[in-house]
Amino acid sequence: MIKTIIITFMFCSPLFCGEWSYLSTLPKDLDNSKIQVINQNDLMIGGNFGLTSPYVEKSTNSGKSFEVIFKDTVKTNLFGFSREITSFHHQDINHILLMCAGFRYWYSDDAGKTWLYDSLVGNSSSFTEASSYKNKVITMSRDSIFLSSNYGSSWESFKFNLEHNFDLSKGKMACNYFTFLNDSTIIANGIYFVDFYHKDNVYFITISKDTGRTWEISTIKDRSETLFFHGLSGTEVYAVGGIQVAPYSSKYIDIFKRSTDGGYTWQSILDTIYSPEFPLLDLEFLDDKNGIAFTRGWSKLWRTTDGGISWVRDNKIDEFDYPPDDYAYLPNGEILAVARTGKVYKWSDPVLSVEDESKFNTEPSIKLYPNPLSINKPLNIEFLPRYLGQIELSIIDITGKKVSSYTLNIIGNNKQTLTYKPDNDLTTGTYFIQIGYKNGIAERQKFVVE
Repeated sequence: MIKTIIITFMFCSPLFCGEWSYLSTLPKDLDNSKIQVINQNDLMIGGNFGLTSPYVEKSTNSGKSFEVIFKDTVKTNLFGFSREITSFHHQDINHILLMCAGFRYWYSDDAGKTWLYDSLVGNSSSFTEASSYKNKVITMSRDSIFLSSNYGSSWESFKFNLEHNFDLSKGKMACNYFTFLNDSTIIANGIYFVDFYHKDNVYFITISKDTGRTWEISTIKDRSETLFFHGLSGTEVYAVGGIQVAPYSSKYIDIFKRSTDGGYTWQSILDTIYSPEFPLLDLEFLDDKNGIAFTRGWSKLWRTTDGGISWVRDNKIDEFDYPPDDYAYLPNGEILAVARTGKVYKWSDPVLSVEDESKFNTEPSIKLYPNPLSINKPLNIEFLPRYLGQIELSIIDITGKKVSSYTLNIIGNNKQTLTYKPDNDLTTGTYFIQIGYKNGIAERQKFVVE
């Protein structure tokens, strides 16, 4: 039997090696703040001032300072929360779309200098979700779906269409927390709902491959977990969420799941012990390796640097004077956080990097020999370090279980040669060596044990 194992240079999690630093304070305290990053310098933070008035500020210097680009001036019902921002999106620096409760929205095509206010025909009292991919935006509530292919300039509408054998005279169907996986594929949570905690309730994952026009049930869930999805490269999808430990309980178990076939089958990565906090409510990946999962407004933040195979919980949230509402990656790997107090923070890990990138264009950065490797024999590893500092060599299996580990410190940027013999014997199979650095960047190379 061939067993696949990942050999990893593990390292101190960036959340524990780096540090949070205060950047700036927004002029207004915002409720349910959200961050949207356009590029390394340009980003927006939006929320609701006075509970119901949407408010957006823009930074052109990576969050060091902000200017107001949108403030709702339309009179609102203070008791209806009818103008609350539920999400906002951007195609580029010019095109910005603010989605609000009750299918209302604001749209700008000139970087926020002017705004168009409009509404869609839907349930005016409902919470309006939205997901975007490039120039496409889809929003839905209950069985109403609206799709824009020009980032909010115009919309087409259709009904939630799912082939099923549910008895709709007894219960009803709903679809929520949906995410674009690519230009045409959308994944969402689905439920056939009879009553709260009813034995006939059915929870499932549903997928549309034609931008929301038709849907199929991809996975029947064995419990009422709520998942938030993120598409990685190819057909890999990651999901986080939570499940109550008991009906009506305020305690949740965090859920981490990974699919390699586009959301049809799932591998459980981790079910954490419960805590009296809200469950995970979002996740974001910088690339196929570095990701964060978090709650909004509560002190829980997880980080992965190996594509979600293993996660580390940040224990330094007390560095904030108030738990953040939202997090977002900058393209250079730094993380921004914004709290309800309006304060903006940045996580970074200063790492001395190798300046001469031309070295990596002439030969592979990792060489392994002998390859194939005989059982019980040491492996020789040659690599040119991209960053200096501490790295840790570990062997973990595909489920994330660590088999062996070794830590070393890189003090020069010359070629490194190591002879490595794992603590435990490896069986015949295919393996990967991965070199991981303090800032979350990692490299891999494959070898075979015969």
